[in-house]
Amino acid sequence: MARRTLHLDELVARRDAPASLPVGTPEWITPDLVLLTRKVWEPRYGKPLSVEEAITIILTTGRLFELLKRE
Repeated sequence: MARRTLHLDELVARRDAPASLPVGTPEWITPDLVLLTRKVWEPRYGKPLSVEEAITIILTTGRLFELLKRE
C-alpha cells in the first residue's frame, strides 16, 4: 500500500498541525512528522503536546535508535 504524504497546505488547514516549525529545527523534521508524532504520543501522555515537545520526542527517539544501532 502506498503511503500518502500530506502537503504543507493540507497540514495548515488542520487545527492540530503546526503552520511552521521553530527556527533551528532540523530540515528532516517536517510538519507531517510532527503531526504524526503528536497523534501517536498524545494518548500516552494524556494531554495535547506542543510542537516543541513533539520535536523533542522525535530527536530523542532518533538518538535512542542510533545508540541501539551501535550495539
